[in-house]
Amino acid sequence: MADGLPNNQIECIYKDSRGILWVGTHNGLAKIEGGTITNYSTDNGLSNNSVWDIVEDAEGNLWFATFGGGISKFDGKEFTAQNHHELLKNSFVRKLFIHNNYLLIGTEKGLFILNLKDYSVVGLETEQERFQIMDYFTYKGEIYIGVYTHGIYNLNTEALTLTKIRNTFKSDSSFGTSSIFSLYINNGDLYYGSAGLKIGDNRNSIIKFKTSNFIESKDEDISFGNSIIWDFTKDSNDTIYCAAWGVHKNDGGLFKIADSSLVNVTKSFGIKSDKVRTLFYDMDFDFLYVGTQDKGLYQLSLSKTISFFNDVSGIIEFKEKNSDLYILHEKGLSIKPDNKLIKNQNTEIFFNFFTQEAKKELPYLPINGNYNSFYNSIKNLEFYDLDIYENALWVSSSFGLFKLNLQGDIVQFLYYSSYKFLFLGSDMLTAHKFEATNLHLDVLNKPKSNDIDSIAKIIPFSPKDKNNPVYITKMLKYKDLVIVSSSKSGLHIFKDKVYESLALKNIFSARDINNISLDNYSKTLLVSTNTGDVFLLDMATNYKVLTHIKRDEIVGNSITLLENHKEALFIGTEKGLNIYQNGSIRLIDVAQGLKINDFTTSKIIKDTIYVGTQSGYYKIDLEKILNPKKIHPSITLTNIKVNYQKDTTKTYTWFNSDKKKLTYKYWQNILDLSFKTSNYPYPNKLRYSYQIEGLDPVWSIYSTKQNIFIPYLPIGTYNVNIKIKDLNTGSISLSKLAAITIVPPFWKTWWFISLLLLVLLISGFIAFKNRIKYIKKREQQKAKIQQRLVETKLEALQSQMNPHFTFNAMNSIQNYIIDNDIDNALMYLSEFAKLIRTTLENSSKHLILLAEEISYLKSYIVLENMRFNNKVNVTIDYDGLEANSIEIPPMIIQPFVENAFVHAFNKNYTNPKLSIKFYIENQLLICIIEDNGKGMNHTNSGQLHESKGLKLVMERLNLLNNFNNNSFKITSEEGKGTKVILQFELIGLDD
Repeated sequence: MADGLPNNQIECIYKDSRGILWVGTHNGLAKIEGGTITNYSTDNGLSNNSVWDIVEDAEGNLWFATFGGGISKFDGKEFTAQNHHELLKNSFVRKLFIHNNYLLIGTEKGLFILNLKDYSVVGLETEQERFQIMDYFTYKGEIYIGVYTHGIYNLNTEALTLTKIRNTFKSDSSFGTSSIFSLYINNGDLYYGSAGLKIGDNRNSIIKFKTSNFIESKDEDISFGNSIIWDFTKDSNDTIYCAAWGVHKNDGGLFKIADSSLVNVTKSFGIKSDKVRTLFYDMDFDFLYVGTQDKGLYQLSLSKTISFFNDVSGIIEFKEKNSDLYILHEKGLSIKPDNKLIKNQNTEIFFNFFTQEAKKELPYLPINGNYNSFYNSIKNLEFYDLDIYENALWVSSSFGLFKLNLQGDIVQFLYYSSYKFLFLGSDMLTAHKFEATNLHLDVLNKPKSNDIDSIAKIIPFSPKDKNNPVYITKMLKYKDLVIVSSSKSGLHIFKDKVYESLALKNIFSARDINNISLDNYSKTLLVSTNTGDVFLLDMATNYKVLTHIKRDEIVGNSITLLENHKEALFIGTEKGLNIYQNGSIRLIDVAQGLKINDFTTSKIIKDTIYVGTQSGYYKIDLEKILNPKKIHPSITLTNIKVNYQKDTTKTYTWFNSDKKKLTYKYWQNILDLSFKTSNYPYPNKLRYSYQIEGLDPVWSIYSTKQNIFIPYLPIGTYNVNIKIKDLNTGSISLSKLAAITIVPPFWKTWWFISLLLLVLLISGFIAFKNRIKYIKKREQQKAKIQQRLVETKLEALQSQMNPHFTFNAMNSIQNYIIDNDIDNALMYLSEFAKLIRTTLENSSKHLILLAEEISYLKSYIVLENMRFNNKVNVTIDYDGLEANSIEIPPMIIQPFVENAFVHAFNKNYTNPKLSIKFYIENQLLICIIEDNGKGMNHTNSGQLHESKGLKLVMERLNLLNNFNNNSFKITSEEGKGTKVILQFELIGLDD
């Protein structure tokens, strides 16, 4: 782990109580949490960028030793330099130690003691040269300090004094000036790391003491090792690991102590550095962190779930017999009992055996021409397949079939060149990559394949028969049949020397099959296709599909490995090893130790799955890999942005928000929440899905994103829930990240709405009371108007029936009788009676038809004109109007007509004319009454003289105007006549 660190020179490693991993480097400090690296430097408050040690006090504060800047403290919020002592300010601090309420600070000038309660500092410096504190240990409650070249001192914490109890060592165990680099206590033993102490004829770097003997200055017990040991740590199995760096020699690396000796495990763990400076063991996850001086940080899993072996490479096939593992690879065959290589038959041995056999079988081998040159070159010898049959090993190759005993010795060569092969009794079924299969009969008894007898006993299966497979990818034996997979024609069943295609029989339609795996325990067949789909078939129910794993469920694009073990399916891709278990997919990859993914083959043997690659092979413990320790990752809120700006109102301690209940105003509703997982071994294997409870019940798609963007969150209260899918264990856990409340504006609060409702109720009540009062007042006014209308009608009736008119009418009738003009008298009497009846009928109506009004006017005009001997020329024009469909108020027009007869003309007036015209304009009924009489005179004020009848009409129109748009206008000029214009609201029968 080098990318992302401030420097590859690692000086110290520490995991705090919150599960955060801290890495001190030569040029800065790194925080590793949730798979994310964050770097800190003097720009962030560190007193110096070279961080050499890290400890944590009882309050959870972190203390950092810097080489040239004294110490710094981090309290979860900020870094602060601790400059309580002038000599400590710029000191080179190598080692820190917490004891009770004291922080021991080891510098090159001596020891400083910081009281963690009052932060007072006491300096125990000495005048001795290079009094560099290197390490500490406690024994029986006492603190002991190792000083570089000066020996071991005891610290009296009450008197705050140093007492030397032992010098360093030199040759032959006599006292001298050999340097101290590290000290480590384990089960009563003290390991003393030096710079290659010479003891007798040997130069050793570790001396192992009984701690009690060491304190009492007794001689050492055991010494071993030859590189400088800078650090020790112990795993859960009590294995002690050592960090070694020779400084001026290339003899360092990672070592473990076994039987009082150092075992170099650098290469086996894949560490590419011999400059290992510091170690840290994470007991929570069984990880060993290794810090180097040139290659950065390594994270090693000590669980032994996955082990890698690179003593053989280019793996082709695995087989097992009697606990021995047989591995066929590109360079030959290896035998490894208990993973220890005991025999390796390389390509040259196979080629030499073939060459000798070729000479013996010369009559049967084609040795001339190009064929001969092919077999004469070892470069053309390629291995294809391995099988164990009748206590013998069988290796197929490009030259033919080799038979070996179980000890790995080649005993026979059979000239059967095949890509895949299976023994069926004494017969052998063979297949080439791009060709059909053949059944060789009685092969074990007649090993030669191109003599006349053998040729007669080969049964070829022609590809012309669609039931016969071509492009064979794998052949598996199951009971009395063989299952053959093809990348072109799908699955085929071989039984009783006959093939049957499952695709042609519509049993299983997939054709592009690249691998199959059989589990005899569950009687299931696992099938993968080139398109990335995987099927689990039930052998007992005629290959019924039990499970279909679609391509998008699998991590990776190309399936290169397939194994079926009980209820777990193993699917290898370029991304790692997918494990399908209990309906979910898990991924094993570089995080768990599976660093190489170019899988070539696999084999499940008992409780182990062996996975071959081009670089070596993996041995994976099935019990551990299928039953991982389930750890529910904890989710914490790390950052909150409101309207695209960081929420500075929230406090953050140890990089987490101190509140999970968030309250914002209605306009602060664009939120961006960042979160993290803490203290989890494989954070990159976590996938997150979120739901805003109260807004949307739908969960988001799983992703690696650790932030949630919520735009325009409505007013209300919501819970932000997160589901965490762990690709390491396959488990899914649910956590509540935060509760969010968006406060409404004051006008949407309950109290404001209640107040507003109260105001509205009061206002409504007042408005209601005023409305009632207004309606009552209006009804009173309306009643008065109606009453006045009735009165004006009666008065109009009285005006129309005035005594003058009645007297004139009766006088006219009398004159007709006197003159013995019976006809005119009767006609006049008839019209007069009709007029009186119509007047009485209309007086009770609000509206009458225009046709009725015209008829009424004609009757009236006839009577009046008879008095003038019909001298007045009267015209009534209503062309184009539907007189029987239009209604007007009664008793309005007649007074104006009467006014014309009474005032406009006399009996001597020459050529009197009266015209009445009706028409419609702008949705109004217009009536014009015009005469050519003598006109009307004006009053002193300039107004026209109004008769009582006209006053009544005007009053009626004004009263009617409270309800309708009726009006009139009179124009008159003396000697030129009078013109009256009346406007009525157009009213139809349907209105």
